[in-house]
Amino acid sequence: MCGEMTRRETRHRSLGARSLLFGAALSSGIAASGCSSEPGAWERCEETLTCTPVVACNADHGDPDRPVDCDGVYLRMNGRDDDPGTRDKPVGTFARAFDLARGRGMRVYACADTFNIEVRAPAGMEVWGGLDCDDPQGHWPLHPLGELTTIAPGPNLIPLTAVNQEAAPESEDAAITTITRMRMIAQDATVPGGFSIAMRALSGVKVAVRLSEIVAGDGADGAPGADGGAKPAREGAPGKPGAMACSADTVPGGARVTTSCKDGVSSGGMGGVGTKAEGRDGEDGTETPNPNPGGLGLGGSGQSGASQCRAGAEGQHGADGARGNGASGQGRLTDAGLEGMAGEDGQAGQHGHGGGGGGGSRGGAMFCGGGLEQGGASGGSGGAGGCGGKPGKGGGPGGSSIGILAHHARVSVARTSIVTGRGGNGGRGGNGQHGGVGGYGGTGGENRAGSQPGCRGGDGGKGGNGGRGGGGHGGYSLAVAHTADLGPNIEPDSVVSLGAPGDGGGAGVLDGNAGEPGSAAVSMGFQY
Repeated sequence: MCGEMTRRETRHRSLGARSLLFGAALSSGIAASGCSSEPGAWERCEETLTCTPVVACNADHGDPDRPVDCDGVYLRMNGRDDDPGTRDKPVGTFARAFDLARGRGMRVYACADTFNIEVRAPAGMEVWGGLDCDDPQGHWPLHPLGELTTIAPGPNLIPLTAVNQEAAPESEDAAITTITRMRMIAQDATVPGGFSIAMRALSGVKVAVRLSEIVAGDGADGAPGADGGAKPAREGAPGKPGAMACSADTVPGGARVTTSCKDGVSSGGMGGVGTKAEGRDGEDGTETPNPNPGGLGLGGSGQSGASQCRAGAEGQHGADGARGNGASGQGRLTDAGLEGMAGEDGQAGQHGHGGGGGGGSRGGAMFCGGGLEQGGASGGSGGAGGCGGKPGKGGGPGGSSIGILAHHARVSVARTSIVTGRGGNGGRGGNGQHGGVGGYGGTGGENRAGSQPGCRGGDGGKGGNGGRGGGGHGGYSLAVAHTADLGPNIEPDSVVSLGAPGDGGGAGVLDGNAGEPGSAAVSMGFQY
């Protein structure tokens, strides 16, 4: 056997994120060659850095006579990349260490330093961190306080990515990438809907994470959907006034007016003509409903006999646009991250319809006298309908907090803590634009010498309001997010602490269309 091992658990706070630190107090007298094949032996071997294929590899932080003296490439933050990567002359970047180790078939041994960069680990690479490079004896023992090698780049970056461009994920020949005594810390996302992912394994990779910490920050809230417009939509054109009595033998009514909207044209009916004997009916606005029990948009009747003219009827109002549905469904996992679901856009309001033209009045000699034209006052035309409001856009999905993203990759985790933050809230849906008001109906023509004035045109109908956009899906808080084809293996000796999932956008809005909330889970498979 390689030795006995005890475990201690302490709380560690780094970059504002909580993580559970696993360390090990090693006993002295540990064998320096090979390891037992009994179950669990790898744990003691990885803690003492004595597993094959390393030959003559010693380590015991309790015994200064047993420093780390293994064949491999040594790395520390203030090393130099033009040095050979020995313990006395370590390199300074993971990229250089990997290049040297891959060419020599060696492991990478890293100090318990903090590297503020993104790291890409090639397939088959073994990285053993947590070494005390400031040991006064000049050795590189395991850090006496259990400190780990930390990778903590800036916001919106993924600390560690394991890549393999050769083997398929189903291949048994795929080289295993081993990560030991490392701490990966992803900061809180800062872009709308952004995710925080501490570690990523890409297609064809097999990754074994041991004695490490994986800490993901908070996902960012989703972007709100754009509003349809701060001002109401285009107003309908106002109707034209009728002409004065006795201004012609046949006095023309107010001219038809039109308004062009994105979904069609609305026009008010022409006003009724005034003649010597009678006033004629105004024309209908367009379009009139069918059936039309309320008589919307109909032209007013002209003066005839003892009856007076009538005003045109108001046009039908445009229908409001439907609200967009709130986001639902899991989303899709890509090699870049988790694409959440946005809320649906609302629908545009419909344009209002035109008002009917007002009826005309009669004239004659008793009002106009013998030397003037004899026509009565004409009716005003109906106003055109207002345009419908533009819809609000759907809210964006909340960003997720993910410990490990495995995209067609095999991941195993043992004696490792995974801590995730909260999922971002989905963005609210944008408000729809208010519909434009209908144009006022034109006034009837003026009367003369006791005759009746022409009648007023009907107002155009108001445009419908645009529908509000649906809320975005809430973000997830997941220890491992993976493609549905390959799930992770998380050993029971690992500890997972999950943050809260994000709320759906628009949650709490009384009239509905909020997005679905996210979920918190140890692992979840996604379509890809």
